[in-house]
Amino acid sequence: QGLSAPGIYNNSLRDFDIRFSVTRTAGNAIRMYRANQIIVERVNIDASWNAFDIKTTNNIILNEVIGSNVKGSYGCKWYSLFDGTERSDVLTMTNTVFNCNNNGGTGILLDGFVQTLRLSAVGLIACDYGLRVQNTTPSGSYYPAFIECWDLEIDGTRVTALQLEAGRSFAFTACDVFNLSTATGPIVNISADSGGSYTSDLRFTGCRVFGGQKQAIYMAGRNFLLSHSYRDWE
Repeated sequence: QGLSAPGIYNNSLRDFDIRFSVTRTAGNAIRMYRANQIIVERVNIDASWNAFDIKTTNNIILNEVIGSNVKGSYGCKWYSLFDGTERSDVLTMTNTVFNCNNNGGTGILLDGFVQTLRLSAVGLIACDYGLRVQNTTPSGSYYPAFIECWDLEIDGTRVTALQLEAGRSFAFTACDVFNLSTATGPIVNISADSGGSYTSDLRFTGCRVFGGQKQAIYMAGRNFLLSHSYRDWE
């Protein structure tokens, strides 16, 4: 954690495990605040409350990270303030998995002024929500934007695999998103965020949306493109 802007730079965390033998009721395995140019690689986290809490950062890379049996609210939360005084830019995840083990958490959660999330070969397993994007203040100027996902696999969600409540310019390519048959929500749920960002510019290409008994895609945003994708009913 950097005590004040611009924070800390150019650090890496590599090749270790964090394992909790006692059931956690709060806290994060790894927290970054005002951190820049950080690489986390080949790290295994087991039975944490939350695995990653990442706020007001620039250019963070998670590669070959596993967060298993997440007990709390999320595998990874990436966020910043809503008033423009701070922001987060560029979070990249490759070959990374978060498994909430049906404990009620969200795989990856975005909120506030965060821009440029890149996911490649990422798995989100047994969560209530797989990828969830929010604008909770709400703000019409400082909100999540620019998400690019390739081979994102969301498996076995209990509510909604993709919960997009806000933001602009999201692209999903060759992704699989899957709800349990008992899931209580749509597989993809796109809210309007009419008092803030107005959720818009959403592109799905070559994706599979399957499982569940509710809607495949609920769409209340703007500028939605779905191509070469299909819905596989259970």
